[in-house]
Amino acid sequence: MNIILGFIKNNLLEVSGNFQNSRWKIIQDTSVAQRYAYQQYDLETVWADSRESNSLILKLSTDEDDNFWDEYAVPAIEKKLNSLNLEEGLKDSLFSDIDADLFNCYLNNKYKKNHPFWNMIEDAYFKGFWPCGWEGKYPEGKLVVFKLNKH
Repeated sequence: MNIILGFIKNNLLEVSGNFQNSRWKIIQDTSVAQRYAYQQYDLETVWADSRESNSLILKLSTDEDDNFWDEYAVPAIEKKLNSLNLEEGLKDSLFSDIDADLFNCYLNNKYKKNHPFWNMIEDAYFKGFWPCGWEGKYPEGKLVVFKLNKH
């Protein structure tokens, strides 16, 4: 089984322990996370633009990749998000971002691109966080990651 698919099924958004990273800004407020993820103004680095400009999907994805992802990963992401106590709007936003981010990570691994942006994103996901923005002017600054508050 693909390492990313196994991760989605077992550990997506599961932070274990009190993790710290000096290159990350860890936040737990959903409104702040959404501001970083979707705000188009008032930030030095627009996160959506960074994700799009680094995307590997149009460059590398094949029909086989798309079919694999749609058949196995998409249902696993949906199942995981449905198991969490999330407000509907947040769940929809998270699904869209997680789907695209992890598909890029999958392509980065499959085609051995070792792309620094997707390596960084994958590391955040694998530690249980949702990478949702950048503080500062990329590549200087910090990756903003959201830690889900479980009640």
